[in-house]
Amino acid sequence: MEKQKVRIACIGNMNNFMFSVVRNLRELNYDAHLFLLDEFEHFLPLGDSYETELPSYVHQLDWYNFGVWAITKEKIKNDLKGYDFFIGTDLIPAFFEKAKMKLDIFTPHGGDIFHHCYYKFKHFPPKRYEIGAWWRSRQQRAGARNANCIMFDKTNAENERYLDELGLQKNRVVINAPYIFPAQYNEQNFIKTSEYIHSRSIREKYNLVFFHHSRHVWKTHFDSLHFKANDKIIRAYAEFVNQNKESKSLLIMFEYGWDIEASKQLVIELGISEKVLWLPLIERKNVMVWLSIADMGIGEVGNSWLSYGSVYEILCSKKPFLGYRNDEDFTAHYTELYPMVSANTVELILNAFNDLKNNPTKYKEMGQKGFEWFMKYAIERPINEIIKQIEAKSL
Repeated sequence: MEKQKVRIACIGNMNNFMFSVVRNLRELNYDAHLFLLDEFEHFLPLGDSYETELPSYVHQLDWYNFGVWAITKEKIKNDLKGYDFFIGTDLIPAFFEKAKMKLDIFTPHGGDIFHHCYYKFKHFPPKRYEIGAWWRSRQQRAGARNANCIMFDKTNAENERYLDELGLQKNRVVINAPYIFPAQYNEQNFIKTSEYIHSRSIREKYNLVFFHHSRHVWKTHFDSLHFKANDKIIRAYAEFVNQNKESKSLLIMFEYGWDIEASKQLVIELGISEKVLWLPLIERKNVMVWLSIADMGIGEVGNSWLSYGSVYEILCSKKPFLGYRNDEDFTAHYTELYPMVSANTVELILNAFNDLKNNPTKYKEMGQKGFEWFMKYAIERPINEIIKQIEAKSL
């Protein structure tokens, strides 16, 4: 089947990555369409686009109004009638299992594996809503196992055990979907945004800008997979400020996460309020505007990860990346890893901050090499894998 005749339904837009999948495919003349679920406001398509109108290939589903329990298989099938290939995230495996449909590619965002597949009763006997949630969890597990392909990058040991327990390794391709649509991030588009003038005026005041846009989760215990260790970054920056009183530096962070108030209080206690800029939760298109003025992008330093949204956004911006990565977790699956500063202690983070100050050229080169890795392994290779799966089904 010719690629123009294959209709591709991409369902769910957590972290805005499915909108990126659709646009990357449409650039190659595939008829890909985005179907939205009940998305967070900052994950709506216009939050990652510099256009003012929603494209005609974006559609809204009302499945979450019914839930997996109440929706009929006829409705699911009818809403997707006319499409040949299905890529889904979040609870789409559960919906497809309900409809007795097979998902061609399941692209997990994380919680759709280690949360949605593991619902446990909180009461005994269970409440009625808990029975529905438990059944949905069973449907999610079955639908995920039934998918033709699971695109999910290599993660840390704790996260990998969930895939082992669920039997999801068999059909897994160790790579993420193309989370980013890099062609749109340029000065010509940035200048259209409300953040452009503000970000540039801030940059003029400082000679060194650190950018940390991960959720703040370090004091409230939920589970270890959500742990970001933001406090280590704040403490390291406070010590950097103390050691470099003459330096005009700034740490930019977002009001985002369970522990945002604890982080704000820590900033006050450490006496660095004037050296920290708090931004409200903003859309990705504006995140990229702010990233463009940074000297370093900072991710999570709590757990070892290779890839997640913030990593890709930083690499796409050609900025040097600081986070925590245990290379032994990933070298078996990649012939090369992107260059970065791996640091999970206050001392190591502080050392990186000082090294950036003293060796800016070194870090600009790191950012450029990181971008080259990103284009090869996070964009080109995943797109080729999706095309391979489409062509295999079309034969």
